[in-house]
Amino acid sequence: MKFRLLTAIWGSAFVDVFVRGTIRSLLAEGNLEALCRNHQTEYTIVTTQSSAALLRQSAVFAKLNELLPVDFLILDEADFNPDHFGSHWDLWRKPVEKARQLGEIVFLIIPDIIYSQGTLARWCRAFEQGKKMVFTPGPQVVLETLLPELERRFPDPEGPIELSAEEAVSSLLEHLHPLVITMFRNSPSGIRHPEYCLYGFPKGILARVLTGQPFCFDPNFFRMLASFMPEDNFDTISYEPVTILSLE
Repeated sequence: MKFRLLTAIWGSAFVDVFVRGTIRSLLAEGNLEALCRNHQTEYTIVTTQSSAALLRQSAVFAKLNELLPVDFLILDEADFNPDHFGSHWDLWRKPVEKARQLGEIVFLIIPDIIYSQGTLARWCRAFEQGKKMVFTPGPQVVLETLLPELERRFPDPEGPIELSAEEAVSSLLEHLHPLVITMFRNSPSGIRHPEYCLYGFPKGILARVLTGQPFCFDPNFFRMLASFMPEDNFDTISYEPVTILSLE
């Protein structure tokens, strides 16, 4: 199989989180190394010239680049809209089309997510078993508290963040984002368009997922909307458990 990892990133704050958290978690056991070992894998980062320069200065990015050389797609600063939370969809379309032409499966690597151990290998296994798209919840956690905690637990700034799937769920419960708290059924401050319908229990949370996005997909297999949401072949979608955390 051929895989295309794809990230869109812009601005120094975004790059900082990507370097301190996301890249280090990608270096964990069962993530990038496992994917590269078993399949042809390429990595494209869509970014600006200034953000690419910041990445090249990072020692942990250099480790990633040794494992999987990164192809930069450099765009003008004006092509990025920091005020529009969904602008990354527009930035992904050109490299997704290239992946489609090359017969590659796309992995969307979001630059403010912590990937627990084995996440990429697990998603890859779904494709090996015949699935064509992967959905998974990526609940929001508080960046300002979780990221420093992970850096205390894993103090080597160039080393991997080795968070197990079970530890990721524990971190979710300990650092649950206020936005997510508004999605509980009994929340006095419920939001209008929640991503989840949540029910609390003494030892966890039951979540009914109302909205989501594919994290991996075969762009040649589906008829898709502009946001890469499928319109057909729903029986080929793999719904995976929570193994990632979104730093907000």
